[in-house]
Amino acid sequence: MMGKKGFIMKVTFNQVEEFIDELGMDAGKVDRGIVRCTKLFEPSRLSPSIRLVSIFSTYSVAGQVITLTRYCGDIWGINQEKDNEVIAKADAYLKSIEEACKHLKLEVRAGMLEE
Repeated sequence: MMGKKGFIMKVTFNQVEEFIDELGMDAGKVDRGIVRCTKLFEPSRLSPSIRLVSIFSTYSVAGQVITLTRYCGDIWGINQEKDNEVIAKADAYLKSIEEACKHLKLEVRAGMLEE
């Protein structure tokens, strides 16, 4: 759906459950039946050695881009156990999206869909 000035409309979520609910309502209309999912590792403004970990998932439906960005935690590189917990949290979020997609007969691919 195009906005007033010809821009693609974007719907954004930050809760995985809400994103999955929306995906369920859109399942039969998802463009090409593809949902994109990835983990993001971004540098912290506090220190370049700290990385912020998030998951990012997108799909397109009826000209709209539906997006989930979910912060999972920080990786500091000084406590492997804590760092692994952050990665496990991100993996669990991604797995829940992948399982929902499988149930909805949608294909999960890596990457980010950007408008």
